[in-house]
Amino acid sequence: MMASPLFCMHFYKRFTAAYSRLLSWLLVFAVGVLLLWKLRRIVALVVIAASVMLQGETPPELRGRVSGAAASLMSLSQLAAMLLSGWWAARLGIRGVFLVSAAMLFAIGGSGFKRCGLSTVRLH
Repeated sequence: MMASPLFCMHFYKRFTAAYSRLLSWLLVFAVGVLLLWKLRRIVALVVIAASVMLQGETPPELRGRVSGAAASLMSLSQLAAMLLSGWWAARLGIRGVFLVSAAMLFAIGGSGFKRCGLSTVRLH
């Protein structure tokens, strides 16, 4: 008689632990999907804006060549980024790769602000 409630309690504890792990993994997955969805939209906006600017500044007779060269440079930069990040991950570890990437992002952003003459950011 006493073994049955103990067995049920043991099963209940194991089930709730597994269920909470499953829920936490589902939550992490959902947040990851949401972030990737937002990132995909942001990248699409940047690529579209860059293409419009590039085509607006290019004479009509050279648009095909310039667009092809820009696409080739984007593909080459993606390949270089994958190769360098793998090499950096082997040398610095994953955390080091993210720190170097963040430092490069801030340096590029700062140089853009300096080049454009923007000392402060104004939000309207």
